[in-house]
Amino acid sequence: FDTTVCHDWYFDLDASGGDTTAKFLSNHAWDVNWGDTAFPFGVGSSNGPNIPVTKGSYRVFFNDITGQYYFFAK
Repeated sequence: FDTTVCHDWYFDLDASGGDTTAKFLSNHAWDVNWGDTAFPFGVGSSNGPNIPVTKGSYRVFFNDITGQYYFFAK
């Protein structure tokens, strides 16, 4: 029985249509979320502002304990 909980996440974001904003949320709900004003990396804070994202395609890494994130251009 594996009780390991992962706190490092990644996903691909296609913002090729133009500049946009992003935020990290938990369990498909906004009651737990992280945001910041820095791009392409930073440390999100609870209920922080939207992250400004420059037009492009990214692999995004996020840690839900530290709030650290990085948008790597693909």
